[in-house]
Amino acid sequence: MKKENYKNVMTAYSLIGLVPPLGILFIIIDWLKGAKVNAASVIGVFLGIVLTVVYYLQLSGQM
Repeated sequence: MKKENYKNVMTAYSLIGLVPPLGILFIIIDWLKGAKVNAASVIGVFLGIVLTVVYYLQLSGQM
């Protein structure tokens, strides 16, 4: 993995913990740019989706 791609992936995973939709967006943009789709990035997207639902429920006061 190139150093630049590594930084992008680490940034995306950091953002998934803070603002899940933004982290997912970074990973998907990397995929569209031609980055290799690997198990770690797929797990990151699934985790981001789950955290997005939790994030939404917390904001809406349902949790």
